[in-house]
Amino acid sequence: MPLYLLFWVCDYIYVPDKKFEFLAYRLFTALVAYQTLLLSRRLKSYIGQQANVAFLMFVAALFISIMAYRAEGMSSPYYAGLNLVSIAALAFFPWSKAFYFINPIIIYAPFYLLAIFVAPADRNWQAMAINSFFVFSTILISILTRLFNEKLRTEEIKSRMALNQEVTNRDKIIEIKSKEAIDLGLLSQQFSPQVVNSIKSGEIKITDGIKRNKICAMFIDIVNSTERVVRIDQEKVNKVITMFLEDTTKYLLKYDITIDKFLGDGIFAFSNAPIKYDDYADRCLKASWEILAAIRERSFEYEKNWHQKLEIRIGISVGYANIGFYGPRKHFHSYTAIGPAVNLSSRLCGAGPVDGVVVDHDLMDALRDKEQFKFEFVGDLKLKGFESDIIKCYQLKDIVTQGDTVGLHECPTCSTIMYLDNDDSGFFVFKCRGCGNVAGQPNRPTIIKAA
Repeated sequence: MPLYLLFWVCDYIYVPDKKFEFLAYRLFTALVAYQTLLLSRRLKSYIGQQANVAFLMFVAALFISIMAYRAEGMSSPYYAGLNLVSIAALAFFPWSKAFYFINPIIIYAPFYLLAIFVAPADRNWQAMAINSFFVFSTILISILTRLFNEKLRTEEIKSRMALNQEVTNRDKIIEIKSKEAIDLGLLSQQFSPQVVNSIKSGEIKITDGIKRNKICAMFIDIVNSTERVVRIDQEKVNKVITMFLEDTTKYLLKYDITIDKFLGDGIFAFSNAPIKYDDYADRCLKASWEILAAIRERSFEYEKNWHQKLEIRIGISVGYANIGFYGPRKHFHSYTAIGPAVNLSSRLCGAGPVDGVVVDHDLMDALRDKEQFKFEFVGDLKLKGFESDIIKCYQLKDIVTQGDTVGLHECPTCSTIMYLDNDDSGFFVFKCRGCGNVAGQPNRPTIIKAA
């Protein structure tokens, strides 16, 4: 409307004798435009809004046609104002198809009706033909502009929707990944690293059923812990238990043995699930041997707090067990093994000699490199829960092992204990489950004997 009123300057120059008459036409049109604006805020229907704006277009076109007639007849250049109204209406307002067809009629009809019926003396067919050509071109350009704008608008809307969808998807992914990270963080505190890594890789799921698998089960227990706990200060008990769990778990992690549970003063662990190894039985024996060595190395510190020598027993057995996530799904899960091999390892632990590793005959059969381990026959034992069986028991005395299996390797990136594995060439290497770091070691034989 400011542009429309600004054209009064042209009226002042072109038709000075009618400038106030034309100003009245323009002010009346401006008033109608203002009323259109007010009415548009109250109208609720799409048809009502279109009719409201179409009436404004008709009023503007009517007075432009009158001004053309009043200026110098129907060949007056004032008719060009109709083209501006047509462009403003057709190119930008979102008409329905019916109103899009009606609008050119109501815009140009007053001009042609005045030319035909009111001012036949001013009729100039040549000028009318030229004007009609420009009218048609204006309508065509307005339609093309509208279509182009609609296409751009549609693409913009689609792009915006796609962006919103992408943002939504990204937020969902972030939420899912954050939840996974939180879940894995909680799992890493509840489950052994092998279990968490297998869940991460999709090899196993918490919702999986129980599977039967051959494992090597091992129990590690502190001798006479119940009697010592009631006799010494609780703070010292806690320190000893912490040291004991540290000295045991780091070697279990080194040999990639799954830690099932802590039993206060003991540990139950097993190998060959969920990560399978050909030397799964060998790994339990090596871990046990190095655990005994680690406790001996800190014997002074243990005795200072335990008020006597810390003694442990280790029992190891091979056999089939049911393995998986036990417990109600809504509340708690425990990745554990249940079976005769588990029970037998517990009984062997209780019946074995102090600071010794006791195994059954089946474990010796499962060893990959039998020449590497030196055993001593303990005897035929009858154990609780296995009264009908005679269990041939052996004590581990020496290990001939590789030099690279001695000691621990801490990942420089994750600060976690690296586990022992073989590379593609068959050499021993240490790997990190967290970041994938690999540390190679020389492969030379070494004799490790009991102290």
